[in-house]
Amino acid sequence: MAHLKGRAQTHVLTLAGAANQAAWQSDASHDSFTRTVEDQLADYIRVKGLVRPMIVGHSIGANIALEFAERYPDLVGKLVLVDALPFQARVWFNIDSVTLAKPLATATRLSIKYQSRARYEKFIRGPSTRSQVASDADFEKVVRWGLAADQSAVADTMYEVLTTDLRPQLGAFAAPTLVVETWAGTEGATRDQIEQEFHAQYAGLRRVKFAMSETGHHFVMLDEPDWFNRQIDQSLSDDTAAR
Repeated sequence: MAHLKGRAQTHVLTLAGAANQAAWQSDASHDSFTRTVEDQLADYIRVKGLVRPMIVGHSIGANIALEFAERYPDLVGKLVLVDALPFQARVWFNIDSVTLAKPLATATRLSIKYQSRARYEKFIRGPSTRSQVASDADFEKVVRWGLAADQSAVADTMYEVLTTDLRPQLGAFAAPTLVVETWAGTEGATRDQIEQEFHAQYAGLRRVKFAMSETGHHFVMLDEPDWFNRQIDQSLSDDTAAR
């Protein structure tokens, strides 16, 4: 945000259940959290009179941004998708269908949602979080973010993402898209394997570029802020994104 100050109008969106905000509650007309967020984002863009803005999302935010672009292609100018895949369950569970993902995602959801608070805090402070960022100071920051999120909201949102496969609809929009990849901190896979997975899953996009961070972990904007900001600058100025 500080990097773009004075050069671009920026809007920050906080999801329900994050940053000590109340969790979202489903109702008769909305039974999906991510789709509710997308509908609200569409309303926000229209009310604010924004003309095809660039949408930047990290992790689950990137999945929401991608599905938003598929559902509302006329409202999107460009996309920056940071370290997320259209079908996340493929790499989580080594499966390739939503049908197979659902029981595994359900178990993940229940495990997170109903564990004690002490056990949940231990999970947030555990090795899976530590691997997502390079420095100890930034690890403590990410832990604070994790503990400020509603436990049930985290479980429910993860379930939605893990049971959604966005690959079949990738050809529905032609917004120039930057996919930011990371591989540092990932156990059990090489750089080439991760890069191949990203390229394979985003193969349906018509106008996409990839940028692989060589040293940044999942929270690449913390690990490599200068490199990350250069990718944002390039996306803002690039009107010819292509494969």
